[in-house]
Amino acid sequence: MSTINGKACVANGRNLIAGIEGINKTIHQAPGSFQWIGNVPTKFIKAGEPLCFSIFINNAPHTESLAQGSAWCVMQAADVSGNKLLGKGGNSVSFDADGISQASLAVPTATDSIGLFIETDKMSQNAYYGNPKVEFGTIATPLTPAPVDKVFSDGKQVYGRNILAGIDRTIRQAPGSFQWVTNVSTKFIKVGEPLCFSAFINNAPHAGALVQGTAHCIIQAKDVSGKILLQNNGNAISFDADGISQANLVVPTATDSILLFVETDGMSQNTYYGYPKVEFGNTATPWTPAPEDVLK
Repeated sequence: MSTINGKACVANGRNLIAGIEGINKTIHQAPGSFQWIGNVPTKFIKAGEPLCFSIFINNAPHTESLAQGSAWCVMQAADVSGNKLLGKGGNSVSFDADGISQASLAVPTATDSIGLFIETDKMSQNAYYGNPKVEFGTIATPLTPAPVDKVFSDGKQVYGRNILAGIDRTIRQAPGSFQWVTNVSTKFIKVGEPLCFSAFINNAPHAGALVQGTAHCIIQAKDVSGKILLQNNGNAISFDADGISQANLVVPTATDSILLFVETDGMSQNTYYGYPKVEFGNTATPWTPAPEDVLK
């Protein structure tokens, strides 16, 4: 974690909302006194996860027309039927002031959607706002654009966001024949979400020592007790070859953790591997660092 004067702090939080009006810092006037801004993407909705919604209220330049009221942001969690489970309002910003309104919410059980709103009180016209941001945790940090999860070119996916933070592309020799690589962060574990794990198997330079075996990646889902719910193996890479091994998994019900491994078969020494990546969907794309590792 970053520090300032020796004290822990949050330098910046990843913005979870992409493509929402105002994300480009444009200031808009809300057309209603309780104005919907957008929803948190469903893949980030996980029971118990703390989320923070912040927005810039820009009333000061319009003081004469707004009358003596105030405005604030609102987060609302609803179930699949649309029933409100929990609503949290942020701090209010006066009609003659500018400032950040921030609301935090721990996602309740059975949440299907989280809506984001601007609410006004006693204004003859509605508030001016911009720079909306939702991030994990309870601390609002300055606006940053949301990193995209996928990029397509001519109908083909050419980029997927790496959700493995703190993992580099260094080539290592696995110390075991069934080698744990890392876990997928729990905030990305959502039932029904397809995930793709890929790793570069780098055996060719070491063919003389590895003997005639193979290596492949594995993605594994477990419940809270550690029971394996689902395990999928990737394609095998020969002892004398280099290549990408890819394994896909759709997150099953009751998943508590997703583990990533590299496994070898019939090698006198264990495989060499690097460039681990997990992305949404079922297409492995070239390795990229997690945005969290770049935008620190």
